[in-house]
Amino acid sequence: MISIKKLNVRKIGTLAAAAALLSFLPALAHARIGETEEQIEARYGKPREIETSRGMVTVAADGDPQSKYYNNSNMQIKIRYNETTKRSEHEEYNGVNQCLSSDAFEALMKANAGEKTWVAKDFSSKDIDKCWNWSSDYNMKVWWLDDGSICAIAYYRKEEKFDKANVRILRFMTKEFAKADYEQRLKDLRDAERRKAMEKF
Repeated sequence: MISIKKLNVRKIGTLAAAAALLSFLPALAHARIGETEEQIEARYGKPREIETSRGMVTVAADGDPQSKYYNNSNMQIKIRYNETTKRSEHEEYNGVNQCLSSDAFEALMKANAGEKTWVAKDFSSKDIDKCWNWSSDYNMKVWWLDDGSICAIAYYRKEEKFDKANVRILRFMTKEFAKADYEQRLKDLRDAERRKAMEKF
């Protein structure tokens, strides 16, 4: 028999989780590719910083000075700004060892689609999987907007079937960034394969 005290604790925990999600959704409702750094900071706050002898310095995501980390509601957010336009061209939302909520997934997909429609793409190319799927523990699902302007990639564990509640990482890229990123990763992949082949001689 479950006591009333235990039920109250569970109820309080559920209400707290719901309140946290509701406080997060307004920010997600407008997060989208193509925003300025000022717009991103208004939504997520200042990017992550560390204290150095030169004072507080912004952490460059993956060592890339155009990319910055932001934190919001147990989610790590990585934004890369285009060097010329100064607007976001790549955004990554990471649940950090847990799944994004299905509500967060839907809000982000809807915000980036606007009035357009997402079209799922079934890629059979091993090159695409090698270039954009950096972990053997994950599968990925890819969509493009019907006008080809934005690409979305959802990562989920291989032992799970795809479901919006199972997404661990969600990425958005402009067409231009996706093309340049893929070509660079493919070049790096081919170079690594050639070096490995030369080691056999």
